[in-house]
Formats: sequence, structure tokens, C-alpha cells
Amino acid sequence: MENRLTKREFIKGLAMGLSSVGLLMNSGTNIFGDTKKEKTMQNDDLYYIQTVRGRIKPSQLGMTLIHEHILVDFIGADRVSKDRYNPDEVFEVMLPYLKEIKDLGVTGFAECTPMFIGRDAELMARFAQALDMHILTNTGMYKEPYLPKYAFEKTEDELAQMWINEINQGIEGTQIKAGFIKIAVNPGNLIPIQQKIVRS
Repeated sequence: MENRLTKREFIKGLAMGLSSVGLLMNSGTNIFGDTKKEKTMQNDDLYYIQTVRGRIKPSQLGMTLIHEHILVDFIGADRVSKDRYNPDEVFEVMLPYLKEIKDLGVTGFAECTPMFIGRDAELMARFAQALDMHILTNTGMYKEPYLPKYAFEKTEDELAQMWINEINQGIEGTQIKAGFIKIAVNPGNLIPIQQKIVRS
């Protein structure tokens, strides 16, 4: 019988395996042989990472899971709504799992659920505050059938400006800013709407 890891076992193994890399990076040691701490300090002055609680220096990020989904709703862009779930219930259900990965040394994660399939920046900020973790949320769009009608109507520049606004000003009327751009495409050649999104 084939031995297979559960998702929990895989995450535990990954966390233990990556912990040494995280320690090296946080100490200013480049795992490829460059040990100049001055270079790390200079990069901290030049660059930042935008989390749901604000900007942090790259050296503060620590061990980070790069593609996670706390909440996803694939009902479709025309029907998705925050009324379809209870944020308090999601918080109570997911908090123990996030505490578990934090206990394993994970200090942050990128929450990659885009708009129109369940992105909730305020809920992510709530998790970040409760756990003292670095959580990044996104701007951008997914793929059909999870695109709003306006994605087909607006120009690529107009879509890009919407995303820029979420990066610079905040998401959906909040002060929570996107830390990265998330897009997706269907299999095969890019259809016109996907070409527009990629160009945006």
C-alpha cells in the first residue's frame, strides 16, 4: 500500500525543512554564499512588503507560505457576496489551523483568493491582528466564469488603474492595501478577455 502524506503532515514537514532557510535569511546570510549584512540592510531601506496591517521590511517577513486560501466561493461573479458567509464563523473555524502553522514557525502567508471568489481583506486583517502574523492580500482578477461584467467593458488601462488604487489607497473602501497582483487564465490560448487582463 502506497504511503501518502496528509496535508497537515506535508505542511509540518515543509515548515521544519524551511525553518533553517528562514533562519539564514533573517540573520542576513545569503544562502547562495553572500554574507554581507550591509547589503540586507540597504535592501530593507529600499524595499518594503505590504501586509494587511501595513508595510514591513523584507527582513521582518520570516518563513512565509506563498499561496494560501482561507476562504473561497466559486459560485460565480454574478452571485458572489459577503452575505453568503458569516465572518465570525470563518474566523472561529480557521483560527486553530493558523495557530498550528504559527507554532511550526510560519510567520506569514500570501492569501491568494482574488476578488469575486471570496477575497475578504477585513477578515484577513482580523486574522493578522489576532495571530500577530504577516498576511498579504491581493488585487487583480481570476478567470471565467469568475469575472464581473465590467471586466469585459472597461479598458485594460481602466482595469489597471483599479488595481493600482487598491495597492495605493485600499481595498473596497478600507485602508487595507493589496500587497501583490493575482491573475489567472484558462487552459489553452489566451482568449481576448484574458489578453486584456494580462496586459492590465
